[in-house]
Amino acid sequence: MATRARAGSVEAKSRTGTHAEMLARAQELLPTLKARAPECERLRKIPRETIDDLMEAGIINLMLPKRWGGSELDYVALYDVISAVASACASTSWVLTNLISCNFMPCYWPEEAQKELWSETPDTLLLGSLIFTGGRAVPTKGGYKLSGRWPLVSGCDHGDWLVLAAFVEGEEGDARFRMFLVPKADYSILDTWHASGLKGTGSNDVVMTDKFVPEHRTILVAQTKGGDSPGARGNTGFVYRMPLFALFSSWVGASVLGVAQGALQDFLTDTRARITKITGVKMADYSTVQVKVGEAACAINAARALVYDNVREAQEIAKAGGIPTMEQKLRYRADGSYAGEICMRAVDLLHRASGAGGLYEQNVMARHFRDAHAGTSHITQNLDMNVSLFARQLLGLPTDAPML
Repeated sequence: MATRARAGSVEAKSRTGTHAEMLARAQELLPTLKARAPECERLRKIPRETIDDLMEAGIINLMLPKRWGGSELDYVALYDVISAVASACASTSWVLTNLISCNFMPCYWPEEAQKELWSETPDTLLLGSLIFTGGRAVPTKGGYKLSGRWPLVSGCDHGDWLVLAAFVEGEEGDARFRMFLVPKADYSILDTWHASGLKGTGSNDVVMTDKFVPEHRTILVAQTKGGDSPGARGNTGFVYRMPLFALFSSWVGASVLGVAQGALQDFLTDTRARITKITGVKMADYSTVQVKVGEAACAINAARALVYDNVREAQEIAKAGGIPTMEQKLRYRADGSYAGEICMRAVDLLHRASGAGGLYEQNVMARHFRDAHAGTSHITQNLDMNVSLFARQLLGLPTDAPML
């Protein structure tokens, strides 16, 4: 198990780094993560050794503020690292996304909550589920009584705390949507994750009944829409003023992009030397294969450009002290899901070009296929929902987007 270093210690500082350094550390881990991928699927969760490797590299805390022992990097660094890891093991990148995002979100919370999490160590592991219908919060003196069952809590076996979402009983509008920080002692894990794709994410259910959550460990979603939040008073970097939910499609989409990148590289490595069994002709010489490879590569390039252009735009707005408009926020979500859709298409093209060999479970292309389809089933990747909301905004119709 990884050593939990105190913030500000020599060990903690050694885990921080620049964008380039974090990406290099992630890339160094890729052969190991790829070799562990079959075990990850068999275990149905990320091996503890992988969590330790990510922690020791400082990757989990790449967006944590420097004052708490993190690297305080931006969204571009996040996407680079997540997509790189996904090219080797989608399940690892999926859980890593949950770890990074749930270690980032409490930066919006009140200072007292942040101290509970990180005053002793920057290595507190947070995971979570933002499925509001899973929970019910009842206001009580000094806080809330929280109950519920939340599905799809990826990586929850490794968490010290969870970020959970719930509707507040008796409230309407923005006041109804609230998020909570819950320590490990307050919830139980139900072994429910038996899935066809992203098999190693351990995305089990968690359950709790009438557990008290003090006020300082909660935050309204409305306080995360960009600009000022309770946490922004201590965390002054521009990244902590960005609209949290507007970019979630791209957070999740980074894993799908990485799966497509990995599928293309694995296909090219195999196909350059592959001889067809029936004709003895080099597979790379078939024009049909060339067309599929070319289209897949173009789709991946387009998805990458789309996501990165949007996040850079959002970051420039935050640096200038602004907040994206509702149209921009909806565009980020729609573009993020569209990027995931064309990445899935790229994987489909490559999987089909793999022929019968791609049907075998041990074939890496089969895993890429399963993981791409599992990744795009996430609500943030729901193309129909996200593009229709964006279209309503463009057409001047009312939009129901309470998280934005």
